[in-house]
Amino acid sequence: MKKTLLALSAIFAMVACSNPNAYTIKCQRSDVEGSVILAIDTTETVVMSENGAVEFEGEITEPHIALLLNADRQPFMRFVVEPGEIVITDEGCTGTPTNEAMGRLNKQLMELMTRFYDDKATEEERMAIQSQLRPLIDSTFNANLDNFMCIALLNDIMSEMTMSEISERIEKMSSAMQEHPYIKALSEQLEMLSSLEVGGEYVDFEAATFDNKITVKLSDLLAEGKYVMLDFWASWCGPCMREVPYLQATYKQYGGEKFEILGFSLDQDAEAWKKAAKEMPWLHVSDLVGFGSPVAVLYNVQSIPTNFLIAPDGTIVEKNLRGEAVEQAVAKYIK
Repeated sequence: MKKTLLALSAIFAMVACSNPNAYTIKCQRSDVEGSVILAIDTTETVVMSENGAVEFEGEITEPHIALLLNADRQPFMRFVVEPGEIVITDEGCTGTPTNEAMGRLNKQLMELMTRFYDDKATEEERMAIQSQLRPLIDSTFNANLDNFMCIALLNDIMSEMTMSEISERIEKMSSAMQEHPYIKALSEQLEMLSSLEVGGEYVDFEAATFDNKITVKLSDLLAEGKYVMLDFWASWCGPCMREVPYLQATYKQYGGEKFEILGFSLDQDAEAWKKAAKEMPWLHVSDLVGFGSPVAVLYNVQSIPTNFLIAPDGTIVEKNLRGEAVEQAVAKYIK
């Protein structure tokens, strides 16, 4: 019986070692204390570190971008979880194909940036170095269209790209990479955000007014045949308050049957919201949860003031108007 158990144990060990989806993350960092959190998409795994060392094991069917966070939930490493042994140290992340490739690219970029910031570098030399950065990234991306490297690289650089540039990158990827859950989710988000550009369609919502007894629905205002300026603002926002005189002048001139301003406040203090809005004689709504508002998320509000001028048929005709351009734009549509 003992021999049989030993034989079975050996078989199980062989199966475990040959699992093509198994991964191990071995982290040894000088800045790690206490618990470490591995975040893959919406899944989190917490492990206590010992002397700055921590290890995670699991299975994954396709590569995913992941984060390691410390006990204060501050991220200290972004990398790719994929089958194999991943080693994370103070120097970086190595061990699996995508992480190795990203490491090589980062080393090349770092060498260029070191030369760029060298005190002895001339302006001509810096310009020449700068001109090498984008081609290096582009060539690396184009050489890896059929593997996860292109997705990891896109994730790194897309904050500096327009939506159309991101879409062009996705279209270049192999069909297999375009079917990756990360890219499918990104494509859906881009499709949604593209509707918020000029010429796109508004997104409907309803929210409560000051007394929280009445809700205002954006589609109801449009159904009345009005042009609606949806204005995201807050009482604590200096640039927002500096725009108020221009909104006041526009509302005084055009407010009524054909034009309405719907102010959506990102305040979290109800009294501060009400006090600031007293000088603004148009409709005001809020859910008092700041940038976490579902409505702010719907409209991809990253900063304020942000506004959208929406035609009665639901088309966004102008966006992010400032100063005198507010009245000029409204005058163009309301005659």
